[in-house]
Formats: sequence, structure tokens, C-alpha cells
Amino acid sequence: FGVDGVAADMEMILPAAESLDSLAMAWCCTNLAICADGAGDYERALELMERAAAVPHERNALLHAVVTSWHGWELSMLGRHDEAGAIWKRGLAHAEAANHLTAKAYMLSKVGVWADDVGDSDLALRCHRDSAEVFS
Repeated sequence: FGVDGVAADMEMILPAAESLDSLAMAWCCTNLAICADGAGDYERALELMERAAAVPHERNALLHAVVTSWHGWELSMLGRHDEAGAIWKRGLAHAEAANHLTAKAYMLSKVGVWADDVGDSDLALRCHRDSAEVFS
């Protein structure tokens, strides 16, 4: 079965997801995007993450962090680092405003990935340390 099998079944799964509420749709698109990512289809994964990002999900800080994280990841995989960084920074601001520590730690790690991608090792280290401190 594997990732390729799941990715091949996406066209069957996605129409059924259209009938779900916005939170379930965001989760579904994110999980399908992870499958596409695993199969190396970053364009398809980005398309799915853009669908997930377009549905209202901000009321759930953790889901917002997951969607934002994967959306930025797919942009990063396609070499669109500035866009990824901007998305991850907005995700961090949202997590901080929601005072959701898990979401904040998750987004700090993504901003750290972006900082490393663009060569800002000081910021990358700070973000990863701050992320780790949340759970210590």
C-alpha cells in the first residue's frame, strides 16, 4: 500500500472531504498533502495545503499551527523560502496571540527552519532553543 498508494487514491478521497466542516476539511487536506509530500509531489502537496489554508480554522490554534507549518514546508520544498518564512512568522504570531504553548513551540521550530534556510544561524538557534524550552 504505502505512500504512493495513498497519493494515488487522493482523487477519490478529496471529493468526499468537500462535505466536511471546515476543521475536518483542513485536517483532511493536510493529511493528503503529507501523503503527496511523501511521494515527492510537492506541487500537489502545496495545492492541497493552499486548500487547507483557505478554509476557516483559526479558532483552533493547534490546527492552525499544523496547517501553517505544512503550507510553509511545501513552499520551502519548492524553493520559495521567503513565502514560507512569512507564513511561519504569521503562524507564530497567531500561536502567541492564542497563548497556545504547543502551537507556539511548533511554529518557533518552523521559523528556525526558515532562518537556517536563509542563513541566519543565530535566529535559527534562538528559535529552536525557545521551542525546546516550552517542553522542558
